[in-house]
Amino acid sequence: MEAKPVGESASEYLELALPNDANGVGNVLGGKVMHLVDLAAAMAGMRHARKPIVTASVDSLHFLHPVHIGELIMLRSSVNRV
Repeated sequence: MEAKPVGESASEYLELALPNDANGVGNVLGGKVMHLVDLAAAMAGMRHARKPIVTASVDSLHFLHPVHIGELIMLRSSVNRV
């Protein structure tokens, strides 16, 4: 199998934070953010593998700032090492 450059798997996923995605104080739920991260990772993985993939594990995920209703969520992903 031939090596592929990182840019070949790069992807970008955008989603608007809607009220249905948030808790009572207007912050997007952590589970929703984790779901979006998994989707972005899957897009990069499928571009790299050129076939369906699954998430086997996640080493860590740290929430540094809240996402509020009405904000645009932008996720960028790429396969950097295999």
